[in-house]
Amino acid sequence: MANAERGEVDLEIGGETYTLRLPSNAIAEVEDLLDQDFGEILKRMQSGRVGAQRAMLYAALREKHPKVTLLDAGQMLDGNRHAINEALGNALTLAFPSPGKDAAANPQTASSEAGKPS
Repeated sequence: MANAERGEVDLEIGGETYTLRLPSNAIAEVEDLLDQDFGEILKRMQSGRVGAQRAMLYAALREKHPKVTLLDAGQMLDGNRHAINEALGNALTLAFPSPGKDAAANPQTASSEAGKPS
């Protein structure tokens, strides 16, 4: 079962549950695979580019499912694109949380974190 505190999201495909997570290493892997910066990759995903979706899924699976290949990730997309994109969106939200109540209560902390590389 996924641990949201660690940025994990469950994805069920074909009766099997997979855990997605997008730590820094996964994001770097996507950038290396596609030879683009992460912002461009997100734009490509949003425009429906299958290669970007496949690379993101592959990278998100690697930590918990190291035997899954890039080809496997592409095959998982077939017939499951909506569920996968939803799960990837949730994993991205957990990987890049927006400032919450703590930041609003302490604006000095929130502004001191702005612009720092993650």
